[in-house]
Amino acid sequence: MFIYLTVITLTKLLYLVFGFKLKLILSTILFTIMFTWEEEAVISMLRKHGDGGLTITDLVKISGLSRSTVRTILAKLDGAGKISFRKIGMAKLYSVKKRSKSVKV
Repeated sequence: MFIYLTVITLTKLLYLVFGFKLKLILSTILFTIMFTWEEEAVISMLRKHGDGGLTITDLVKISGLSRSTVRTILAKLDGAGKISFRKIGMAKLYSVKKRSKSVKV
């Protein structure tokens, strides 16, 4: 939390000195760093719960992130091929895709 607040303070200072464009660039970088951390947290939670998978509601309860944030992260991870899901009734159970071991010939 301290690092986050320090970066915000630094961003405000640089805005005063260099203007809006630099603040926009730094804010984008900060958002990217925070979003990457959240993605790793979701992957970690899915790994801990194994093959059974977790629903969005489960991930929201465990992580404390908002439902829309979890949904966005899951869509991004699914698009990148890092996770998979299976439908059970109305629910989707998300899990980490197994890495296939390549065989050297």
